[in-house]
Amino acid sequence: MDIKDFIPRGKENAISRRMLRTITGCSDREIRKMIREARLNHEGSFILSSSDVSGYWLSDNLTEVRAFLLETHNRAENTNTVVRVYKQELTTREAAAERRKKHPAYHVKEWRAKGRYS
Repeated sequence: MDIKDFIPRGKENAISRRMLRTITGCSDREIRKMIREARLNHEGSFILSSSDVSGYWLSDNLTEVRAFLLETHNRAENTNTVVRVYKQELTTREAAAERRKKHPAYHVKEWRAKGRYS
């Protein structure tokens, strides 16, 4: 099944994933996978989406493609920043947990230093 056959041309005609699920009978996960694969194996019109439009549409409009790329790039950058911060915090917390395992009294010193344990 070619997902592009179900996606209309033009931003004003955008179709939601919910409607794509209804029309195709596929799950949300399958729809997202088909859209991703169609975007990666790009042929013909671009499959675009935007946070200010609910749904997907086909376009050859280069201004719309640039706007999609900018929004997608910014979203990826924001996500990558969160991932980087969370990984760092996870590493810190795992190291602290490991220290507590090796030295059971260590956490008392940590908590006292932070004013959480009297």
